[in-house]
Amino acid sequence: MKNNTSNSIEFADKLYQLISGNLSEKEETELLNQIQQNPQLKKWFNEFRKQESLEKKYGDYQTIDLNKKWIEYSSRLKRTSREKRMFTLRVAAGILLLVSLSAVVYLSQFRHVAEEQIAQETIFEPGTQRAILRVADEMEYDLSTVQNIETEGILNNDGKLLSYQAATTDELKKIRYRLHTVSTPRGGEYQLTLEDGTKVWLNADTEIQYQVPFSETIREVLVKKGEIYFEVSKNAKPFIVSSSKARVRVLGTAFNFRAYEDEGMISTTLVEGQVEFISISNENYHVYKLEPGYMAQVSKTSNTVSIGEVNIQQVIAWKEGWFYFENISIGKIMHELSRWYNFNYNFKDQAVAKKQFTMKVKRFEELETILDIIRRTKSIDFETKEDMITVK
Repeated sequence: MKNNTSNSIEFADKLYQLISGNLSEKEETELLNQIQQNPQLKKWFNEFRKQESLEKKYGDYQTIDLNKKWIEYSSRLKRTSREKRMFTLRVAAGILLLVSLSAVVYLSQFRHVAEEQIAQETIFEPGTQRAILRVADEMEYDLSTVQNIETEGILNNDGKLLSYQAATTDELKKIRYRLHTVSTPRGGEYQLTLEDGTKVWLNADTEIQYQVPFSETIREVLVKKGEIYFEVSKNAKPFIVSSSKARVRVLGTAFNFRAYEDEGMISTTLVEGQVEFISISNENYHVYKLEPGYMAQVSKTSNTVSIGEVNIQQVIAWKEGWFYFENISIGKIMHELSRWYNFNYNFKDQAVAKKQFTMKVKRFEELETILDIIRRTKSIDFETKEDMITVK
């Protein structure tokens, strides 16, 4: 059963449609009858027709003569359709104000309810281009604000892309090798172009480290955490991507590498070309060759490796600006969303977390839009309080 707040919101919406001229003559007549006959509306009118009470609480509105408006309204119900329409537009504005004022009284009487409603309107913005560059743990740059960084490697930064220029042989002799670390926060992403022309996309909550310039025999990067998409430029020197439990060796190819700290698996998905996926267990190495369209995963705890065919578009959707969930549990979906929109979440009933869902939506939509899609297709609801979203 709907509460008074829901009824007032629905009624106000009808009045808005009336004022906008979007109701038919039949709908207008029905609404006018509702105003005249609905006991709750009459109650609102009776309360606010008391001018003294209204003046004390809302001094700015003391010129409103509610008695006069109601009498005028009642006496004109039998006018012609055209006259009624013109009059309705005037009266609707007054009634809309009454509904607003009644809502104010309602919220002032039930303050804790109002606070909950305001909390539910918290807006979680989608992620943006944000990253931090640390050079040899000596210098730190906020890439969203700093441009044209002068250090080894000759860097250019435009707030979205950090690019390196390859050093000449003579310059290599003068340059002191340094470690560069780029990290994105929750709700951030960034792009890099390394000195060899390799293109790198960093997802939210990701950290990558590499030597500048690369050595003369190998190109190697360390993924400390997160998710990264690589388009490796062809080069005689092998390109190595390393993490705690896995390593990928390529010459020129495109692949996705995922190694989040709060997930139990490290994975590589090959998009094109060929890679060697190397699992590391103590000092033992196991090498697996991947073909395009396949993913290799290694467990952080058991070191077991699994290889299987996957939907590439689903895996790399984040890099193209999409969320693509196909038969994915609500628990995993909330995990992905929380990293991008930077919020915390919990489940009122853990059984809900196992429900599966399929959806493809832009990563730059407002979070509420995505949650509404889930609401409409599943028996799931969300309650927001500050930065915590409860799934129920």
